[in-house]
Amino acid sequence: MVRIPPIAARPVLAMTILSALSSACGGQAEAPADEPTTLEATSPTEDTTPPSAGAADHAPAAVAEPRVVRLGTGFTPDPWVLEGEVLGTIDAATLDDQCHGWLASAPDMIFDADTAFTQVSLLAHSEEGDLSLVVQRADGSFRCDSDSEGHDPMVSGSFAPGRHKVWIGVAREGARRHFHVGLTELPETTCASLETAALAP
Repeated sequence: MVRIPPIAARPVLAMTILSALSSACGGQAEAPADEPTTLEATSPTEDTTPPSAGAADHAPAAVAEPRVVRLGTGFTPDPWVLEGEVLGTIDAATLDDQCHGWLASAPDMIFDADTAFTQVSLLAHSEEGDLSLVVQRADGSFRCDSDSEGHDPMVSGSFAPGRHKVWIGVAREGARRHFHVGLTELPETTCASLETAALAP
């Protein structure tokens, strides 16, 4: 039987006691320096799962910022004409039960009236199909139209100073139309004439 000198036995005994205490208190043994621990950071894995078929068809349409038009009486050019495209996703009747068509979620144009207009017309035209027009005046009330000039809409009358919101509508949900929309103080301006009128700056 080999006897362990007392000096050499003390470190072994101390290590045995520390190991037992660490296990009893829920401690974790330190990993050797040359082996990675389970907490080592790893590179994120790239998701290579292909998108499901038809996912692009149901992607939400981007919402365009409305064009803000700030005008006072006697504005030029007259008519003031803008062009755009609408994708109808919102039933106009949810804004006012007298309104028809399908609108974008945001107005297509905002008319900021610097002065009171005794008579001004908002009108729209598309070579691609029927349109409707929804106007929310600065006081919150709605004016709507869908067929003042054949299949083209027009809203005419007095407008108080303030912010008026304008939506262009299409006949069917999900339909997309390119359109021209205009403002005019001239009674001879027609909806169809917007197609060839110069665009406002």
